[in-house]
Amino acid sequence: MPAPRRRLFWTLLIVAAGMLVCMLLASQVARQRSLRGESQNVQRQLMLYTQALGQRIDRYRTLPEVLALDPELRAALTHPLRPDEVGRLNRKLEQANGASQSSTLTLIDLGGRALAASNWHDERSNVGVDYSFRPYVQQALAQGSGRFYGIGMTTGLPGYFLSEAIRDDQNRITGLIAIKIALQELEREWRQSPDIVLASDRHGVTFLASRDEWRYRLMHPLSAQDVKELEATRQYADQPLRPARYRIAAKAEAEDDDGMLVRLDEPVEAGPFLWQSRPLPDTDWQLHLLHNTRASAVAGRWAAAAAAGLWLALALLVLFVRQRQRSRQALILARREAEDANRYKTRFVAAAVHDLLQPLNAARMFSSLLRSHLHDDAGRRVAESIDGALAAQDGILNSLLDISRMESGQMEVHVRDFALGPLLQVVHHNFGIIAHSRGLRLTAVDAHYTIRSDEALLRRILQNLLSNAIRYTPKGRVLIGCRRQGEQLRIEVHDQGPGIPESLQREIFEEFRRLGEGHDEDRGAGLGLAIVERLGKLLGHEIGLRSQLGRGSVFWVCVPLAKAAPQAAHSAAAAAPKPDQDAPLQGASAWYIDDDAPSCAATAALLQRWGCEVRFAGGPQAALDAATPPTASQSAPQLVLLDVRMGHFHGPDLYPQLCERWQQSPQVILVTAEHNIALRRQAAEKGWGFLLKPVRPAALRALISQMLLRNTP
Repeated sequence: MPAPRRRLFWTLLIVAAGMLVCMLLASQVARQRSLRGESQNVQRQLMLYTQALGQRIDRYRTLPEVLALDPELRAALTHPLRPDEVGRLNRKLEQANGASQSSTLTLIDLGGRALAASNWHDERSNVGVDYSFRPYVQQALAQGSGRFYGIGMTTGLPGYFLSEAIRDDQNRITGLIAIKIALQELEREWRQSPDIVLASDRHGVTFLASRDEWRYRLMHPLSAQDVKELEATRQYADQPLRPARYRIAAKAEAEDDDGMLVRLDEPVEAGPFLWQSRPLPDTDWQLHLLHNTRASAVAGRWAAAAAAGLWLALALLVLFVRQRQRSRQALILARREAEDANRYKTRFVAAAVHDLLQPLNAARMFSSLLRSHLHDDAGRRVAESIDGALAAQDGILNSLLDISRMESGQMEVHVRDFALGPLLQVVHHNFGIIAHSRGLRLTAVDAHYTIRSDEALLRRILQNLLSNAIRYTPKGRVLIGCRRQGEQLRIEVHDQGPGIPESLQREIFEEFRRLGEGHDEDRGAGLGLAIVERLGKLLGHEIGLRSQLGRGSVFWVCVPLAKAAPQAAHSAAAAAPKPDQDAPLQGASAWYIDDDAPSCAATAALLQRWGCEVRFAGGPQAALDAATPPTASQSAPQLVLLDVRMGHFHGPDLYPQLCERWQQSPQVILVTAEHNIALRRQAAEKGWGFLLKPVRPAALRALISQMLLRNTP
């Protein structure tokens, strides 16, 4: 046989064999599981049938006990009865039996003869019949009470007999009262069930059954003693006792389950059947329930079919996977390359912004110095324009860095409850000046709501929305206000700009997307709305837009309302130093360590202008060489301004080496372009100052004053 055909033959053989094995296993597992479920259900049903039968018997159990104490019945057993007395007793028992047709009351003397009965008016009345041979009579006369199930000799109807002895004043038994309970109504209720319900006595004779062909069947052959006893008591009269023939297919697997799986041969029933038995309390009866397990067989066949289909599907899937393996590997490789490219982009942006902020920091320092050296208005305006351009560049770089931090998951969020009113007042004050300079009017609707958000990040969102609204509104006014929507508060920014076409309303939230209708001198970089959308996702706040061409736009952010008003916050931060608080800077000694020479020169000049003595401004290796133990003429600096990333030097690791050479630990301020949460936390734990590049001169001056004042004895 050629190799391809042989390979095909073995493939088909494996598939067929596997399918057959799967069908067999699935069929067995499904059938066993279904049988366990059906067995539990049968046990519950059998318990309900047992309770129903016991309750029916208990309903009549106390009646003979009560009648045995009746004075008239007790007196009737002490002397021969006249016909009128018998009639009175018959009516009394009939009245005691009530309207029920499911029982019969009989008064019997010591000889076993019935003196009176509730069925006295029937053709087959119990009155005058000798019942001394009945077990329930013998038991009552001998033991005080008795019980017996059998076919009535007089009526020919089966029933359950309960008897109670009647005693005289000397506690001697003088007779008995017996009640016969008919259970045919119970059998009619059983017939409504699709299962076979049976009750058998201690001889194994089925005397109650939901199907007629099962009545008076023998569960097992009778012994000679059983035959003798049945003939003596005439329990089942002349009814033929036929055997029930069945074969046990399997026993129950659970220890607490005495059920079995059987096939019925006589009476013939299509099976197999699940057979469960349960004893009836306070009797020598057994209750049986036979449940047809066709549903389990069907479940097994369906499981086998499903397993066959699943095996074939799996085989086809394996063949399909083998064919598509190369494509899948190529897809995984492409995805990995895309993820690597995205990570590289994030790292590149962070590194590029860091390197760009270094010269920008020096430029802002020089710009701050330049304004103080210019005395004519034209020169100051040029200096202010330069400072504005640097500030705009600073904003663009920080926006890029923010996007990078959000994409890498490094932006920290601090959510708390705070009042919205003060925040709106701050942004209204800051942007009101900008709006006024452009001939616009900024209106803020007062809000007395308490919301739950990150105050700093929400301020960034509102600032970007207001800046965008002012930039694209040529005339008129800009409005910021709030609308409550259930448990949410929608903060809206309305403008009277040209509006945004519907086709562009999603695109403007992308990076570097902007409309062409803004002011020529302030068109923006197209990053503001991209940051707004990312901050909204970070905080879980919905960002929305509604706009009509020629009628303006509405940008909004939806924030949750706080459950309760926040407590007043007590700020521990020191206030910014006033002009008359510059004394700490005068004569203070400082070192500036940075590997960027322009930043060193600009910062040193700015510190000297503020009255500081800058003893060193240079790179890390030069700082290590210049650091020496203190002498009478040369002491350690009071303050060290230290960059973080300087080639292979790391600022926080360099500082302990300097302290070891100085034999002192001066105050330190980390001046860095690293937006690193862990670095900021480390600085706070050690009591260091922390400033991000490009440094605003006013912020640097305030922080230096604060730290020098803190160190003043």
